[in-house]
Amino acid sequence: MKKDVLVRKILSGMEYKDIRNGIWINTNDAYNDFFYHVHNGMLPDDCRYRMIHDILCNMDEDDEDLNIGDLIPIYTNELIGWLDSNITRLSYCDDYLQEFGEISDTISLLLGGYMMELNEVYYLINEWLDENIEEE
Repeated sequence: MKKDVLVRKILSGMEYKDIRNGIWINTNDAYNDFFYHVHNGMLPDDCRYRMIHDILCNMDEDDEDLNIGDLIPIYTNELIGWLDSNITRLSYCDDYLQEFGEISDTISLLLGGYMMELNEVYYLINEWLDENIEEE
């Protein structure tokens, strides 16, 4: 199976349910190992599912022109919600601070932390896809 076909199959099983504050679910059990791999030890998490969905949608549209920075939220409440959803996300902010040094404000730190996690998710998606595509 080619990479683009595999991406579409995974996307077809991702569904957003507007229950309470909304949750992401996987309705295709054939790809549970994909979600487990991309969560990288993190418990199932709606922010991570949203990142996965956003990346896969953009990969499906055009993998060559994917700019991961375009997927970072611009609204402060979304960044705070991301951080609030799992306290371990502070480590992404710490990693950003360690890698890039000084920052100008707290929002820049949150943006950087989100970018670090997004890059990790992108890498994990591509790693799993590369291991699971079948060459023709």
